[in-house]
Amino acid sequence: MSLVPEQPTDSITMGDLRSHLTELLALAETSEKPHPTRVHPAMHSMPGQEWAVTAHMPKVVYDHFYKRERDGWLIRATDSVEDADCVFISTPDAMDAEDFMAVPTTSARQLAMAILAACDRADSVRTGATSLDSWRAKKARSRQGDQVT
Repeated sequence: MSLVPEQPTDSITMGDLRSHLTELLALAETSEKPHPTRVHPAMHSMPGQEWAVTAHMPKVVYDHFYKRERDGWLIRATDSVEDADCVFISTPDAMDAEDFMAVPTTSARQLAMAILAACDRADSVRTGATSLDSWRAKKARSRQGDQVT
């Protein structure tokens, strides 16, 4: 997260405030499961639900039946019973607009949790703040120390 000056008299630009607000909103958006971006009907090649995650990086343009800009990830869960044990992920740098890799649901959950943990760590390092889990652990240790004495 960008550092916002602690004193109200320090100079803060509108760009600083917008950047900080964007980061705070990104944090807020990770607090609950998002709703699907699209639901593909039964006649679609991959019927089911799709979540689009915007990447904050240069857009990649693909030609696949029509010109389409991709600037993020697509995650699909199909309605097919045969595919019920996996989700399909397409990355921003996929060579084809419909190029998905199948990821077992267990691995996808582990990946999602690892990404959240890595984001927490990066935020902690960038801001110099300790994580909430670290704070709770220190508080629990201090309580244990109080009970022993």
